[in-house]
Amino acid sequence: MRRNYLILYIIALFTLSACQSKTLIFNGESENWSATVTVTQTEDKQEQGFMLRYKGEDIKSVEGSEIGYKIEDNTGSSSGAQPLKSNGAIESEGTSACSGCAFVTEDTEMKFTVEWGDHTEIILLHASDK
Repeated sequence: MRRNYLILYIIALFTLSACQSKTLIFNGESENWSATVTVTQTEDKQEQGFMLRYKGEDIKSVEGSEIGYKIEDNTGSSSGAQPLKSNGAIESEGTSACSGCAFVTEDTEMKFTVEWGDHTEIILLHASDK
């Protein structure tokens, strides 16, 4: 009987250790925007999502506008465009995922480029404590 419990304990231990994940949060601001990129890593996979928020004075001037973005780091880049919501934000979960790729670390600096109308701003993002 003890042997069965020991075997179940070992299986549970391996299962739990295989499912552990690490989350890194990168933040930064420019004149008109603030950005947060959240990176979730497991042993062999990395997923990235972001929140971009307009912090300028005149939200009506950009509300509904198509906002282009590009996120670059030492592992590659992802880009796209979305309309700005009425709350002044664009949010995307799991914008990019890869398996077997290079991972970002706490020392990684990300470059978040935002384009709207004839404006472009670059936000440098650094890892923050949770």
